[in-house]
Amino acid sequence: MLKLLLSLYFTCYFCYIFYTRVPDYFDGETVMAIVKINSKTNDALANYTIASKQYQINADYPLRKLKDGESVELVYNPSKPEMAAVYSLWGYWFSWGELIMSVVLLLGLYKLATSITQNPTEQALKDQMETTDKPKKKYD
Repeated sequence: MLKLLLSLYFTCYFCYIFYTRVPDYFDGETVMAIVKINSKTNDALANYTIASKQYQINADYPLRKLKDGESVELVYNPSKPEMAAVYSLWGYWFSWGELIMSVVLLLGLYKLATSITQNPTEQALKDQMETTDKPKKKYD
């Protein structure tokens, strides 16, 4: 049961990832940006230009270290160029909130399913003992 549950989990999670990214990778466009580290707050800001207009987004994300002057690829929405995200595996495709919530949900539902099937009620056991399933004949 656990193998089936894990394979279903990974299939659903990867389908979820491809259709929920904002800005959308498949409809969006990419542009290169230069990272600038804010000396006061130590935040990484990505500066990019689209149609000779300057934009800036926050490029910080846990477990992602960017250096001052580093060039990064951004995904942005062509109709709203100010809506952009750093295109990386960690932070764009996979994020902490989604991973933690999905694992907690997976473990909770697994625990619920095993507790229900391993500890049936007295009435359920009685009903199960009373019913007899006889295999049907092929040409009955």
